[in-house]
Amino acid sequence: MKKELLFTGIFLGTIFFLLIVCRVLRIINLYNAPTSSNEPTIKLGDTFFASSLKKAEVGDFIIYKCEYGFCFFRLVGVENDTLEIRDGVLFRNGINFDKDYNLQHNYLIDIEEIKKLPENEKDYFSQKAYPALLNNKYLITSAEDRIMYKAKFPFKRKLDSIPDKFIVETFGKNWNKDNFGPIIIPVNKVFVMGDNRDNAMDSRYIGLIDKRDIKATIID
Repeated sequence: MKKELLFTGIFLGTIFFLLIVCRVLRIINLYNAPTSSNEPTIKLGDTFFASSLKKAEVGDFIIYKCEYGFCFFRLVGVENDTLEIRDGVLFRNGINFDKDYNLQHNYLIDIEEIKKLPENEKDYFSQKAYPALLNNKYLITSAEDRIMYKAKFPFKRKLDSIPDKFIVETFGKNWNKDNFGPIIIPVNKVFVMGDNRDNAMDSRYIGLIDKRDIKATIID
């Protein structure tokens, strides 16, 4: 019995030690999503693992060092890539990058159309809706693209048409979140974006990320 307890203690101690080592070296670590910037893929409060051993590829979510400690967004561009956002759609090297992902955007929905929805759908949009109305006619709501594409009522994307002062300050160009670039990513830099495209302070606003600041890649 004593031997069994000894072996059990050694086994548990070894596991605990390995977990501590992995955490310190960031070989594998557990993170929590503090914002809704990557919804619907990673929701506010979700927990996930990330590893420093997994090489980051375009399309992966990466953990990188930022002024708040550690931030995470989807890697959408690496050095020598040409990125451009046209009417809210991201193009990487001339190819539509967004078509392969279920993203989240701001939509304009006629208030009268909302009233006609079944209760379960009405609840979804009311929970996602912004308190402000546009011209007292349209409700501004943040919703998943795939849900909107299935909707059987009129809607349209809320696209920015004037330069965004924060983006102008960062890049010195009269761009906004929906019409941005083209920009060629310099050596040792990367470009990241949140899946909640209209509600994410990503590279459009904060600028390019140093490659050396990437600390881990989220494990699917």
